[in-house]
Amino acid sequence: MQRILGNLCDLEPLSDSIGLTIGNFDGVHLGHQFLIRQLQDRSMEFGARVAVLSFSPHPGRLFTPDSFQELMTLEDRLRALQERQVDFAVVQSFDDSFSKVPADQFLAEYMSFFSNLRIVLVGYDFRFGSHGQGDIQTIRDFFAGSQVVVDQVRPHTIGPEVVSSSLIRSKLRAGDVEAASRLLGREYELSGVVERGQALGRKLGFPTANLGAVATLIPASGVYMFTTRLRGATLQGVVNIGNRPTVQGKETTVEAHILDFSEDLYGEMLTLKLVARIRGEQKFANLDRLKEQIHKDIEFAKKNF
Repeated sequence: MQRILGNLCDLEPLSDSIGLTIGNFDGVHLGHQFLIRQLQDRSMEFGARVAVLSFSPHPGRLFTPDSFQELMTLEDRLRALQERQVDFAVVQSFDDSFSKVPADQFLAEYMSFFSNLRIVLVGYDFRFGSHGQGDIQTIRDFFAGSQVVVDQVRPHTIGPEVVSSSLIRSKLRAGDVEAASRLLGREYELSGVVERGQALGRKLGFPTANLGAVATLIPASGVYMFTTRLRGATLQGVVNIGNRPTVQGKETTVEAHILDFSEDLYGEMLTLKLVARIRGEQKFANLDRLKEQIHKDIEFAKKNF
C-alpha cells in the first residue's frame, strides 16, 4: 500500500485509474470495512486501483479539542487500511484553513489529485466541505456528464444498530468494550509507553505497568480483562482505568497487571486489547480491602478468559 500524506493541492496528481472513497475512517470498523469491500468489487469492473482519502488530524480534534478522542492513531489507521488491501491511503492535512474550504472548491481543486478517477463510492451519511454543506448529490452534480461513476453504500447494521464511530465511542464511554469490539470487528486497543508510577501495585503484591500519554479514547473507569503481545507470546491481565479514589488520586491512570509476568517494561510501548469489563471503579475503606478486591478481579479474569 502506498501512503500519501499532505495537502493534495501541492502534490503531483495520481495517474492511476482510481476507485475512491472519502471519510475519516476512525476505527476502520465493520461499516468502513463493508464500504471498502464494496469499493474493491466495483473498482475491479473498471480495472481501477482502490484509494481511501481520509484526514488528519480528525476534524473533531479541531472543532472540539477539549472533549474529542479518536478511536485509533493515524499510524494504526494506516496499518488497518493496509490490512484491508487498499492500494493508496491518502491523508489530507486538516487544519483551520482546510475546514473552511467550500464543497464545490474541494471537488474542483482537491479532487483533481485523482486525475484518472473512475468511481467515487461513499458512506450513506457522507458530508463534506465547510459546515458539511456537500453531500452525495453535490458529488453527482459535479461529475455529471463525465466518466466518473458516483454512488453510496447502504448503512451497515449489526442487529438494530447502524455501525458508526460515534456509536463505538458511546459504547466505550459506557464501559461496554465487548459491544465496541463487536462493532469494530476486533478488540478495542489502548497503547502507551510504560512509565514509572507510585509503585502502589507492587507494594500490594500486584505489580502494574502504567501506560503514559494514551492518545486514543479511554473507556469508562473500571477494571477490565485484556490480552497483550510481549516477548513473542500472548499474555493475559487485568487493567484498572480511573483516578484511584482509594488513595485520593486526581488524574486518570491506566494501570495494567500482566498475569504471571514480572519483567521490567519501563520505556516500552505496551498495547492492551480490552476483552471485557469486570466491574466499575470503587473506593475502598483501606488498602487491605483494595488488595482483597484486586485478588478477586484476578481470579475472575483467570476463570473467564
